[in-house]
Amino acid sequence: MEWTIYIKSEEKSYKALKIIQGANHDITIIPKNAVYFSKEIIRGLRIGDQIQLEYKDLGDKIIDHYSAHATSGQRHIKINPTAPASEPSMGMKFKKIESVIPLGSMVAVANEGSQKEPGSGQWFGFNLPQDVNYIIMDLFAIPKKFNVKFNYNLNIQNKKDTKECIDMKDIEMKTCRIIVHTRCTNHELTDISHNVFFQHIEGKTAIISRVERGRILAQVVDLKIDKI
Repeated sequence: MEWTIYIKSEEKSYKALKIIQGANHDITIIPKNAVYFSKEIIRGLRIGDQIQLEYKDLGDKIIDHYSAHATSGQRHIKINPTAPASEPSMGMKFKKIESVIPLGSMVAVANEGSQKEPGSGQWFGFNLPQDVNYIIMDLFAIPKKFNVKFNYNLNIQNKKDTKECIDMKDIEMKTCRIIVHTRCTNHELTDISHNVFFQHIEGKTAIISRVERGRILAQVVDLKIDKI
């Protein structure tokens, strides 16, 4: 089963990512035109630390896909499908999903390399406000028959009045549901030319708070998952 997510800005559509769950229950995310925010960046940081990352420092390696393996619990990013995995890590196994499984966060930008009109298959999209050109998506897998609550505690300092928009989409997959929690703001437009993906595991991770021109702002957090 698969779904494709788009964003729409000023009458143009942009493909953000595709989510697939196959017969082996693995979850694959295929970001469109995306570079990755390495978890190595947070290795020496503490919970609560703020990150200001220049987009140009992320490099130019385009992600082929991200995988979360149900049986082993391994997560990884691949730049080339035939090459060794980048940033392998171990998370919770989820052959039978009994809790929240964190997957990743993405900055989806209205950029030329992602421009694409929706095609066939299952898809949905987010319409961006007129003065916004990016959206932040946080993705989690949850059991099909349970409701969950998400608590965000981000420190955001504004130097001007802004409008913050929060939304959520619930996607039905083969053995689970995928929650796509979105945030966007008219604080400032961005001029980065790729989407950006960051993979999550339980424990120390980073939550992307916003983007300013060529900078990505994030906060180091302790991602705690309570068993349902």
